[in-house]
Amino acid sequence: MIKNFSAIILRTRDWGEKDLLVCALSEDGERLDLIAKGAGGPRSKRRSHLESMNAVRGTIYESKGRAYLQTVQTENSFLRVKQEPCLVFRLAVFVEILEKTLRPEHAHPEIYPLFLETLESLNEKNRRASSAILVEVALVKLAHILGYLPSFKNCAHCHEGLTKTAHWDHEAGTLACANCRKASHRSFPIKYCKAFEFFRHASTEDCRKVELQTEEATALREW
Repeated sequence: MIKNFSAIILRTRDWGEKDLLVCALSEDGERLDLIAKGAGGPRSKRRSHLESMNAVRGTIYESKGRAYLQTVQTENSFLRVKQEPCLVFRLAVFVEILEKTLRPEHAHPEIYPLFLETLESLNEKNRRASSAILVEVALVKLAHILGYLPSFKNCAHCHEGLTKTAHWDHEAGTLACANCRKASHRSFPIKYCKAFEFFRHASTEDCRKVELQTEEATALREW
């Protein structure tokens, strides 16, 4: 069976001398594992379309439980993003989480538009300064979608509201109040609790309206 698809390429690996294994995020939020026969050869026109973080469209042929990439065409290669090594390295974290977390036939429809919108915003010619934390905003939203993001409103132990102080438990990945904290927990500023809770629910466009000083943006990235 042949079907059309649109996706963002996550990772491509050599398979044998001339073939490639392609992992992609489909527009339905599903992981695609594709075999690209002959795409690894030196004369293949398809290989350049299969770079990580390319938005592509094409056709797939499914046979005997495997999916073979037939045609592929780049819709957007996000060249401005890829000209900034530091930005690429930060986005690579997002890509790696997707590759290791997503499973075929277990779709997360919210992830594709999140990733695409993030790449498009970062690829703008005159990118706003407030776009500097968009990768981290996307990571917060991704953690929320996948169910890994803790509550930034309540203590994970007694469930009391976090209004004055919060403490990060790096082993559990949760927050504790002053009464439940342990010596190993790290102080977590309440203003960051509010920021992360905002990033969890706000649209990407609303997140871009947040103006942060360089020091604040750096601190948020570290957390």
